[in-house]
Amino acid sequence: MNEYTLFFHYPAINYSDKQNEQLKQQWQAVLKNWKERDIYISANVYQPNAIIVEQNYSKETDFTSEGNFVGAIVKIKAANKDEAIILAKETPVFSVNGSVEIREERPRPNKTVPILFIDTFTVPDNAKADFLTRVKINRDLLKTLPGFIEDHAYEKTVGDGSFNYVTIAAWENEEAIENAKQQVMASYKKSGFDMPKFLKKNKIILHRATYKEIEN
Repeated sequence: MNEYTLFFHYPAINYSDKQNEQLKQQWQAVLKNWKERDIYISANVYQPNAIIVEQNYSKETDFTSEGNFVGAIVKIKAANKDEAIILAKETPVFSVNGSVEIREERPRPNKTVPILFIDTFTVPDNAKADFLTRVKINRDLLKTLPGFIEDHAYEKTVGDGSFNYVTIAAWENEEAIENAKQQVMASYKKSGFDMPKFLKKNKIILHRATYKEIEN
């Protein structure tokens, strides 16, 4: 389904109370029907008076003296523009010789739900300097890899639990995480760095896991 915005143009005339009430009831029936059919998204009703803004000035105007005005904007779902036209013709605007302008919404980009790669560390005081140096090296590398979104590193100041450092890297998908692991290991090999040996030597305890956001 695609999303369409319908701009309802009404003739700028003085509508009687009876006409206004009839239009109101007809609109309520149409929108109720669209909601039941899962077509309706949103609607707004507007008065004919407005403020016109141009680069060098602005003015208030009453569109009832200028031919027609946009009296309502409604967003709907439809399979295509032909179906949107059919739906537009179900509305009461034509009973007062009005018209409908239909515009298709641009497709929204798919929301990327990041996957979080979280490491927690228990680091003795005498190993903090070397540990933070290694953290910076790794973070600088991760920022250059495909699928990387953002990262953060935290040091505990108050609280329970044995770990005192946390690093969090957000990735677009599992493939990006797997590639990052391979790139990090290749970097270790190239520089001669041995992570297990480094952790053991400095008595650093590492716990690692991946997480994803809980959707509402």
